[in-house]
Amino acid sequence: MKNWIQILVKNVLFCCLMVPLGHAQENEAEEVATSESLDAEKNVSKNSERRTRQSRDLISILNSNYLGAEEGALDMITILGSSRAEGPVSRDYITVLGNSELDGDVRGDHITVLGNSEINGSVGRDTIVVLGNAKLGPNARLEDLVVVGGSLDRHEDAVVRGDMQIVPIPIPFDFDDWEKVHPFIIEGLAMGRFIVPDMAWTWYMVLGLLIMLALLCLVFPGPARSCIDALEKRPTQSVFAGIGFQLLGLPLVSIILLILLATVIGIIAIPFLTAGLFLMWLFSFVAVYGLVGYRFGLDQNLPLAVLVGGLVVSLGYAIPILGMLLFVSISFIGSGAVLIGLFSSLASSSSPRRRPFARTMTPEKPAYAESGQEEILAESELESTSLLYDNLEYEPVGFGPRLLAALIDVVIVAIAITILDPLALWIELSSYFLLIWLGYHVAFWVWKSTTLGGAALNLKLERIDGRDITIAVAVVRALASILSFVCVGMGFFWANWDEERQSWHDKIAGTVIVKTPKGVSLI
Repeated sequence: MKNWIQILVKNVLFCCLMVPLGHAQENEAEEVATSESLDAEKNVSKNSERRTRQSRDLISILNSNYLGAEEGALDMITILGSSRAEGPVSRDYITVLGNSELDGDVRGDHITVLGNSEINGSVGRDTIVVLGNAKLGPNARLEDLVVVGGSLDRHEDAVVRGDMQIVPIPIPFDFDDWEKVHPFIIEGLAMGRFIVPDMAWTWYMVLGLLIMLALLCLVFPGPARSCIDALEKRPTQSVFAGIGFQLLGLPLVSIILLILLATVIGIIAIPFLTAGLFLMWLFSFVAVYGLVGYRFGLDQNLPLAVLVGGLVVSLGYAIPILGMLLFVSISFIGSGAVLIGLFSSLASSSSPRRRPFARTMTPEKPAYAESGQEEILAESELESTSLLYDNLEYEPVGFGPRLLAALIDVVIVAIAITILDPLALWIELSSYFLLIWLGYHVAFWVWKSTTLGGAALNLKLERIDGRDITIAVAVVRALASILSFVCVGMGFFWANWDEERQSWHDKIAGTVIVKTPKGVSLI
């Protein structure tokens, strides 16, 4: 009996103890299940967030861009700002106008334009650095590497499995000091201004340009004043002429340049055209700056007026957005003033201002003038013929007719070389075009005082003293024309601005190009 009681007490006690213990275990199991469920949800959330981060594009403009080590992105693009990627990039990593740093992995291309690139990670495809320096750390693993216009600093442990190319580009500044130029692009050009107030070298550049314009006024006071007068007296016409030139003239000039490049002979005219456009660009600023300087009472001192007016206008180049608009406006208005001033000077030069050159051409005495009556008849004929030639005006011409005659001569010489080149056995005539060109002019100047192109336009080469053209004079003029050419064609344009209508080589040789009256045979 006692045994059964003991057994019963033990069972009761066991049940009493096991029920709470079972509940405790169930609660513990439920808590474990709950915690596991929460952890699973957290892991799903983290994986989802990570997938979301890895499936997005990181794009930043005018700000820095950063990709952490625990993050990821499809594409990482930064414009006008620095970037750093520590996490993986599934596709391309691109930075424009900013420095880039790479410590992670890029499966696509890594491109940096106008900025330095520091790489200490892996790139699956091409690595390209344009106008910047590249630095490869010990953990760099690249396929192909191209550095254009910059330097390469490569660690000995860095690996480049494909091609590695360094393409130098001649530039006016040193890329070792790229950090000094790079802020100008971000703080200057990107903000629409050409002067950054806290960058002293930008002010020096503007001051150098103003000194160049002032010297230009000293050398060419006549053209400079005509441009300023055109802008002052005809502002509306200058604006419309400038707009028309910028929108229609420049595309036309570009087409002409392409056509000239397509023909080997036409390349000769490219320096003249380029020099003309460069001078036009300079004189457009002379027109605007000079007009501003006139408002300060400096119209009697042209170089000082341009210098002072330029300093006043240049202050606007430091204002964001306004600086760029001001520069563009000056280019439009100034170029129109230059065109109007040029056409005005051409119109005034077309009407003879004086008789600078009049030759008396006396024909030879007729052979039949032997008897007294015949002598009287011969003298009357001589007198009438002399009066006829005395009334002929030989007006000097400017740059325009000379250019047209030169273009005709270019075609003629080019055709002659093309025909004769296959007949030359030992030399290639096209390689001696300049020598043939000068020889052609010397020969025709001595023979007929003109060329075939000049004869087509009734142009003739004359000496100031009226004597005939000799070989020495022709050779001196031909060689001196090289000087007029190498000075960006300035010596040729001088004929349009000089009061005597003489180019530099005309002044050296003592000659002038004149237009003969109709009916006078030159050949």
